Amino acid sequence: MIRPLTARQQQVLAVVMLSMDVHRCVPSIRRLCEMVGKSSTDTVYRTLLILLDKGYLTRPVVRRGLFVPTAKADAWWSEFKKPILPESTEQERAEIWRADRAIVGEVGG
Repeated sequence: MIRPLTARQQQVLAVVMLSMDVHRCVPSIRRLCEMVGKSSTDTVYRTLLILLDKGYLTRPVVRRGLFVPTAKADAWWSEFKKPILPESTEQERAEIWRADRAIVGEVGG
C-alpha cells in the first residue's frame, strides 16, 4: 500500500507542477530548494526520489538527472490546484508564479 503524500512531498510536487504549468519545465534541484525554503539539496533530492518511487515522477532515459511528472501527478495537481489556482490567462499565471512561495507555503502549512 502506498502511503499518502507528506506535507514536504506535496510541497515539492506542487512546485514541480506549478513550474510545468507556467514554464513547461521542471526547476533545478537548487531552484526547488529556494522555492520550498530548504538549504539542503540532498533533502529535496531524496523527496524527488520518494515521489519517483510513489509514481508521481519519472526519469526519462534521454536526460540524466531530469524528473518529469507522470499522469498520476497530473491528476493530483488537477485536484490540488482547484481551490488555489483558478483557470487563468498567461499573464495571471505569470503573476501566480511570482507568488509561488506563498502558494507552496500553503501546501507545506
